[in-house]
Amino acid sequence: MPRHETTFRYIGFAAISLLLIGLAGWYFFISRQTANLGEVSEARGFAVGVPSFTGSRGSTSENIASGFADAPPATAEAEPQRPPRLWRVSTAPVAGAGFVSVSSTTVLRYVERSTGHVFDVDPMTGVVTRRTNRLIPKVYEASVGKGDTIVARTITDAGARETFVGSLGTTTVDGFTPLTGTDLGPSIRDIVFDSDGVVFLADTASGGSQLVRAEIDGSEPSVLRVFGAGDFNLSLLTDGRIILVEKPSSGMPGYAYAVGNGLVPLARAVPGLTLAARASSSTAVLIGADNGSSLSLSVRPTPDAASLTLDIDTVADKCVWMPGLSFTAYCAVPQEDPAPGFLTNWHRGTVHTTDSWYVVDGGAGTSDSFFEMKSDDAIDVERPTMDGGGNFIAFMNARDKSLWLLRIIE
Repeated sequence: MPRHETTFRYIGFAAISLLLIGLAGWYFFISRQTANLGEVSEARGFAVGVPSFTGSRGSTSENIASGFADAPPATAEAEPQRPPRLWRVSTAPVAGAGFVSVSSTTVLRYVERSTGHVFDVDPMTGVVTRRTNRLIPKVYEASVGKGDTIVARTITDAGARETFVGSLGTTTVDGFTPLTGTDLGPSIRDIVFDSDGVVFLADTASGGSQLVRAEIDGSEPSVLRVFGAGDFNLSLLTDGRIILVEKPSSGMPGYAYAVGNGLVPLARAVPGLTLAARASSSTAVLIGADNGSSLSLSVRPTPDAASLTLDIDTVADKCVWMPGLSFTAYCAVPQEDPAPGFLTNWHRGTVHTTDSWYVVDGGAGTSDSFFEMKSDDAIDVERPTMDGGGNFIAFMNARDKSLWLLRIIE
């Protein structure tokens, strides 16, 4: 064999060997990178199964809830299980909640913050059912009325307020209940449900406000009072009385009134006033005060009685009265003393507390520890509400707007 052919043969063998060695090295390099990507993907949660696109809660709530250990175990398709005594009903932010009676059964109804979808919760079994499919985006506040009415308040991209008042239908379409209603316009400052309609505070052309009673759709308005100045929070007691409390600020004197034939003062010149009134013929009130440096809470059993200072420091906005004839109230109390200027900063959402529950005897002016929430939960109670039987307290966590339910009896 000629010498040059032998040389070319050796060169060919060498080239093939180098190519094989290169391919082997590339194979091991790719394998190592694939393993690293697998570890990173698993750490990021990419190994989680394909999200569900069905369920009684709807896709969004079902998929969010699946990532939390304390998510409700029961849905309309699963066997009901009794929820824990303190139960995080919704991990998705909510805009508001309230108890309603559906076929003689107590139901907790809430409105999802991002979508405006309405959900019903059976507090005894933990079953959560999504009722509506109408999209009402960016609901910052919602309330639930008797029967099948809701209010959803939103802010447009232009910064204008919108107040949608609607009612659930009596039929279902594709498994959802139609929600129909009307927008009451940008002038509404605050709104509550009356027995037959709504009561709201609305801006006037002169720069003041007026208290108006109207039908659910805003028709047939009747002006109850006109105010030349002042900015109030509005509430309606179950006995039909309307309560006005000046929007509070730390250290600033505040006033509260019951609306009747005139304005009946409930509290006068209380710094940083918050107030929770009991529905009865003899109104008991919880009066919270923030003098700018510290909080205090007192109870006045009757309009003519002296106020009794309680040994808990909180705001009345974190309290709820037991229904019926009882003079019992439940208050969420910060576990640590809030910093100066708490009330102003709390309403702005710049500070938060970690609370525990206390029970208040409004007649005796005493309070006792009732339920200590785990500090790991870091729950800052806002907008507490109690069902008509006095069995449950529903409230939101101001930190993340999640919805929680506390059962009174273990």
